[in-house]
Amino acid sequence: MEKSIHDPFAISIPEGTQTLTNTSAKNLVVLTNDGTQSIIVPASTEANLAYEASTFGVGSTCMSLTSECLKPQTFSDGSLSYGDNYFPYINCAGVYPQANITLALGTTTTDTLPFGVVFPNNGSFGEFQTTYQRVTTNPFSLAAVVNSFAYVSEGGDDYFVNNTGFFRHSRTGAWNVLYCNSTVNDVKYRYIPASSGTGGSYQTISSTVSSVRMATLVSIGMDMGVIRNILPSRIEGAGLRGGSYTTAFAQELSRELMGLSAALYEPIPVTAIAETSVVLGSRVHLVPLGLYLASVVIYALTTLVIGITALIEAHSVKFVKLVHLRITSSLPIVHALFGPVDCSRTWKTDGVEMFSTESEKDRLYVGPVKTQTEGDSFGFARAG
Repeated sequence: MEKSIHDPFAISIPEGTQTLTNTSAKNLVVLTNDGTQSIIVPASTEANLAYEASTFGVGSTCMSLTSECLKPQTFSDGSLSYGDNYFPYINCAGVYPQANITLALGTTTTDTLPFGVVFPNNGSFGEFQTTYQRVTTNPFSLAAVVNSFAYVSEGGDDYFVNNTGFFRHSRTGAWNVLYCNSTVNDVKYRYIPASSGTGGSYQTISSTVSSVRMATLVSIGMDMGVIRNILPSRIEGAGLRGGSYTTAFAQELSRELMGLSAALYEPIPVTAIAETSVVLGSRVHLVPLGLYLASVVIYALTTLVIGITALIEAHSVKFVKLVHLRITSSLPIVHALFGPVDCSRTWKTDGVEMFSTESEKDRLYVGPVKTQTEGDSFGFARAG
């Protein structure tokens, strides 16, 4: 097991690796909304909270030097040889920006391809074993050689692959020489929560170049071996179907430099809340809401169809209208109370037809009425 006594940066590897894989409970590396740099932020925040804070960020720019560093040999017959069976003829001496890179059999293997911080004045990887001792400026420079088989197509040897910077050579795969400048910045940013409640954007308010000491601390990720071993595989195929390989390399380099130095940072409570997004009502999931509304619409349409069908059927049944009149009309009710009703009679068009013709004595009289107990009183009686 690797001990921190053997590697002073081993203690940074757990938090750095967790931050890169989005499993850290403290830190998270995100890309700013303008895409220029990666910054480190708290791993979690309230969904409806907008805030402003200060942090550190890394912005990188990269270029491919493959075409400048590729030095083919010319044979006596005028033909060109771009390399041996192991490596292409790469020699970056005299190339600006300078990267002191030379690939040669016996001194270079696929496991020790140049990848690290270089001195900006001469492109040398220096005599120091640790990267932070080579970081003397901010921004600082890095050089790397990437070998990949993702950029090898069927047939053909010794050709450049689109505008990716990769050069296909024999059976050794495709090769790319990259030179990058990385800047560590003091960043003030504003977090804007997403309206959906998931995620959000990080807007850069201001960005100034940090001290050289801060750049030295951030560069410790280069000494962990993670960037050398993992960065190229994370962006395999970039630039083949659009986009730029150098841009992808620069963004991933910034993200990994920032993430692997995550052990240096500890989130602190905010001093002030910039804004709180108030949600009126409650949030609902669209799928259940859509199913509910669909069921309501189906129920309403079904009810409407049944109602219309019942109305049509009711009007087509004989005597339904007359029964309706018999129940709702006041005249048949009063007539039934005071006049003779012949239950054997039927009606054809009007409910009143079920009653017999009244004689004069059957008519109602309204006025003084004699009673057996209280004498005269006002009321209804038959005229007869």
